[in-house]
Amino acid sequence: MLKKRRFIVLQVVFICLMSFTFIFGIFSNPNFNLYDFFANLSSEFIGWALAVTLFQYYYDAKLAFRVKPKDDDNSSSIADEILKFKGLLDSGAITQEEYESSKNHLLAKIEIR
Repeated sequence: MLKKRRFIVLQVVFICLMSFTFIFGIFSNPNFNLYDFFANLSSEFIGWALAVTLFQYYYDAKLAFRVKPKDDDNSSSIADEILKFKGLLDSGAITQEEYESSKNHLLAKIEIR
């Protein structure tokens, strides 16, 4: 919800900016005619559409690389398993290689989106 609100705020700010440049373009030209009006309006609209598209791609890409939240039970159970294997290593029941293999296998279960 917050991301959507921030995206809408960025759109409103950009529309205000584009409106200002459009009005400035109208009043800065003393020979402004209807053709110039529509040419300026179409270029402002194309700029707005391009900016909105780029904003959307930026937010989609930013959300795609977020770390997926994990359940506390799953993370704690993985941590408990690693501690169990560490205890077995310390007691001499397993070798260092077996411990590293088990630890890497458990850490591979953690999902990153």
